[in-house]
This record gives sequence, C-alpha cells and structure tokens, in this order.
Amino acid sequence: MKIGYRLSDASGIDRNDLHFLVQRFNGRQEFRPNVSEMHIVRLHANAKLHSLYGGTGWFTGLWQSEAKRVYVSTADSQILMQTRAGVREAPWKVEKLKGVFTGIWGLDDRFVLAWGIRKGGGIMARFDGRKWHSMKSSKDDGPFTSVFVADENEIYVGGHKVLLKSAAKGWDSIKAPSQIYGVVKWKDHVWVGAGKSGLMRLGAGKLITVDPAMQAERMDGRGELLISTPDAIVVTSDGKDFKRLKLKAIQNLYKDRPAPG
Repeated sequence: MKIGYRLSDASGIDRNDLHFLVQRFNGRQEFRPNVSEMHIVRLHANAKLHSLYGGTGWFTGLWQSEAKRVYVSTADSQILMQTRAGVREAPWKVEKLKGVFTGIWGLDDRFVLAWGIRKGGGIMARFDGRKWHSMKSSKDDGPFTSVFVADENEIYVGGHKVLLKSAAKGWDSIKAPSQIYGVVKWKDHVWVGAGKSGLMRLGAGKLITVDPAMQAERMDGRGELLISTPDAIVVTSDGKDFKRLKLKAIQNLYKDRPAPG
C-alpha cells in the first residue's frame, strides 16, 4: 500500500529544537479523520527526529512555548498539553473543552489561545498557566484560521480570503487570494501563509507575493522563521535563503509501522 504523509504546524525557536504534526494515511484515499493517523514529532539537535504521541485522532494545531512545553488543538473537543518540557516520552494532559478547535498559538505558558467553531460560530479559549477559560464570541465571528498577537495594539487574524489587522476603531480588512493558513510578524514584516497562493508579505495595505511556489501554511517567527508546507518544514534566518526538512526523513521515521486504515 502506498502511504501518504502531510506535515503541518512546525513551532519552536529555530531548526535545532521544534515540534510539528504529521498526517499518515492510505495514499489512495487521502486523510480521513479518526481512521488515518496523526503524530506529534520533535526535531532537535543534530536533526534527530522522535515521534512523541499519536494515533487515529485529528490534531489541528500545535504551539511550542519557549520553555519547550507543547500545546495541541484537536477537532475532538480536547486540548493536549505536554506537562514535562523537553522530555522525549513525557506524559500528556488532556483538557476537554466544548467545540471543534482548529488552531492554537501563544505568547507564553500563561497566555495560550485556541480557536475553532461551535454551533456555527467562532469560539476562542485562553489558558492562563493553570486552567482554560472560554472567551465570549458572537456568532458572526470566525471561523478563524490563524491568529497572531504582536502586542496588545497589534493583532492579526486570518480567515477565508481575508487578513484582519487591529486598528484604533476596530479592524482593517485586507483582501487575500485564498484562505489564510498562517500569519506572523518577523523582522519587522508581516508574513502570511496563503497555501496554494504561496508565501506572502504585507506591504502598503496589501499582500505581496514572496514565493508563489511555496505552499506556505502555519508559521512561527520567534527566532528563525519556520514555515510549514505539506511536504517540508522550511526554515530561514534572513528571509532570503530557505532550507527544507524534507518529507523523506519523516517517512523513514515510520517505515516499520503498520500501514494506516
């Protein structure tokens, strides 16, 4: 059987220690939630890969704090949290929250946001370092596909063919060619992952294409810029030279595992 793989949600400070998600599925059928597999993978010094946690669940987002704690959103009304930072086989805590969560991001271990959909409207929950709190949201909000907070006065929210930027009297709306999968402010520029529309950057109130061939999705920009694409994790330290962690390394990690359903 041909086995398909898809990478997403790389998060960390740089290429020497990061976590990301892997879909593993029957290559003839594409990914099927709760039938195909999803795994949480850690890449650290000397390009060593470790599969930390996985199964037939549906993981939708991942964020790694600077303390190397890992938070994972799911479509199954759960948030997974690694309770012992930096340990290869650490226990995972499961928090049950109402809703289908589609993404997660944080400032630190006392400010983590998860967002998604419930009863037809956008939802958001915040972790304060001890517990999760539901945040009020109207039915007109969302669904969100990405959130980035530079500071309390500069917030970006991605959605379907739109990027929203916080303004003094609400939000500025910037048209996008497709769904926004990721947004981050890095080296004084706002970078946008627009999927099949490529890697983009915000300039003069509009999105400018940087690399139309790079199927950029989720991003992290706290050190090097980490860009998730379906077949590689892309890393750059200057915005010009891009290095790729290719899919073959992931395939080798699971070569002795039975084929997924």
